[in-house]
Amino acid sequence: MSHDDVPRRWDPSPSPDDDDPADPGPASPDEDTSFLMPKYLPLGSVVVLRNGEKRLLIFGRRQKDTANPRVFDYVGVPYPEGNIMPKATFLFNHEDIARIFYLGYADEEEEAWVARLNALPPEGSPLS
Repeated sequence: MSHDDVPRRWDPSPSPDDDDPADPGPASPDEDTSFLMPKYLPLGSVVVLRNGEKRLLIFGRRQKDTANPRVFDYVGVPYPEGNIMPKATFLFNHEDIARIFYLGYADEEEEAWVARLNALPPEGSPLS
């Protein structure tokens, strides 16, 4: 098996051998890496969506669309602009993420909250 046949693993920590010429580097925005990510990314994470060009900053999870009863995994705003107007917030699901540019802060409190989110039924409220 050649190095090109090995799947790229998502790892937010820098590698001690970042200068390795055999390392394929970060995934391209067109490459499916969603299966390598945890289900819920921490708040503050910066991502780009499939077929998207603009990066988004995640500022909420398990968000209900006000126009219909559908629940989305995330809500984000353009990065680096932030919350510039209501029409510039985007609801999206985990599988829509093509690439992570930055992983937000995570600690024990975050891990406990994500465990709670993971235990909810698909249509549940984050606070139920």
